[in-house]
Amino acid sequence: MNPQTEQNSVPDQNQQPIVAPPPPPPPKSKLPFFLIGGLLVILVLVGGYKLMSNSSTPPPQPTPEPQQPSPNISSTENWKTYKDQEWHFSINYPSNWYLFEKNTAGTGNSIVISSFNITNNAKPNYDKELRIDITRTQTNLSLQDYINSEESRQILSTNTEPINGIEAITQEVEGLGTSKMTYISYNGYIYIVSYFSNSQLSKVGDQILSTFTFLDQNQLSPTKVIEGTTWKTYIHDGFPNLKKRESWLWSGFRLYYPPTWSITENVKSEEDGSLLLTFKKEDGSYFRIVQGFGGGGRCLFPEETDYDTFQGAGSQYNTYIQIDKSDTVRWRLAHYKVPDDLWSHSLCDFIFTNGTYSSGNGNVIGIDTIKLTTENSYNEFVEILNKLEITGI
Repeated sequence: MNPQTEQNSVPDQNQQPIVAPPPPPPPKSKLPFFLIGGLLVILVLVGGYKLMSNSSTPPPQPTPEPQQPSPNISSTENWKTYKDQEWHFSINYPSNWYLFEKNTAGTGNSIVISSFNITNNAKPNYDKELRIDITRTQTNLSLQDYINSEESRQILSTNTEPINGIEAITQEVEGLGTSKMTYISYNGYIYIVSYFSNSQLSKVGDQILSTFTFLDQNQLSPTKVIEGTTWKTYIHDGFPNLKKRESWLWSGFRLYYPPTWSITENVKSEEDGSLLLTFKKEDGSYFRIVQGFGGGGRCLFPEETDYDTFQGAGSQYNTYIQIDKSDTVRWRLAHYKVPDDLWSHSLCDFIFTNGTYSSGNGNVIGIDTIKLTTENSYNEFVEILNKLEITGI
């Protein structure tokens, strides 16, 4: 045996034993990563689909409010008819609306038709309510020349369509609001019918305007139709050349009275400017109108400090109602503290120069000697005063 060979075969005692390396750990499973990745892909796909679906669907619209029925009134069959004998026209208006004549409820020299009661203090909503004013002006100008003479304003539109065959010019103008102004020429006067055209009831206003017409000669009678009740009319043009006599100033007037009252014209003299009318009723009520002569005295009311001590010509009254006819005419229909067989009431006229009231025929009309025997006659007389029109002031 080769010694070298044997020497090599003998193991070295200092040599470390050769240890086999540990087997590598088994590879981790890749399945969870595949699952997570797949879930992410699915989520992305689903999210994208949802996003695409939402982008193609329009956003929800707010639920529209139910449409309110139009305030336009198609039928005028049950409307009331107002006839004005002085201004020679008639007009129709809805039966549940209000009509206020000249010099009543603060209307001045206008006739007012409105969807609300203008005597209430509440401020109306003109977007929902409507007020129609009818005025007239005496002029020698043509219709177009009169319109041109008015103050300049922004005109939105002009319409020359006639109304019931009557020449008319209608303009929409901008001011405090958008107004519709209709100008009508008749017998030396320009009639103006106006109302806000941006109101919800403007179409009703158009319908009311379409009924405007002038009365023919057969319709001009001494009557006035108001809310279905026919009242008689007495017209006194005054005495233009003899109005002022001994500091008294009497005016012309137009007086409307129920058919249950009778009238007697005792005196009417153009020569000396005197008038005496007597109105009577079967229940014993009556009143007189005296112009051209007579006198009066001071009206004394309980709230005055000299009610009991006044030594001049005056009479005491315990109750009264006030009637404002205009800015310059203010009346009190006053009840005597001690009535007698001749008088029960007096019409006291406010004297603006000294702040007192005067009785008798010192008032601008000359109403004098009032005897009202029943509540019904009293109410009718109050209505007579309210409807009475003063002219020539």
